Amino acid sequence: MCVDATEHVVCQSKYFRAKCSSPDELVLVQRARYGRMNLSKCVRENFGYIGCSNDVIDIVDSHCSGRRACSLRVLDENFMNMKPCHEDLKLYLSVKYSCVEGQLLRDRPNCILLRVTHIISRPY
Repeated sequence: MCVDATEHVVCQSKYFRAKCSSPDELVLVQRARYGRMNLSKCVRENFGYIGCSNDVIDIVDSHCSGRRACSLRVLDENFMNMKPCHEDLKLYLSVKYSCVEGQLLRDRPNCILLRVTHIISRPY
């Protein structure tokens, strides 16, 4: 069984929101980058600064993974004032996450118990 992942692109000053529809599922962040990765709805002009970004999975993961829903505003201060690109340019957040069956362990609030049904290794 493969887990479907959802990818979100969120422009500066907007909110990234993740939510799982089933009460038995939790958000699991797979990838998060902050910067100007590509031309997109948030970046319409190149200005010579495309491809500059920072990996922010630790920040987004701490806000979202293990929860049924989360919300995070895309502001520099929420990303430790990282400036991967020229500071006059607007940046955006790109997050890939999935909803997986699991539960929080009540006696260990920093731990998540995930139920994995199948792991299939596919040669490339």
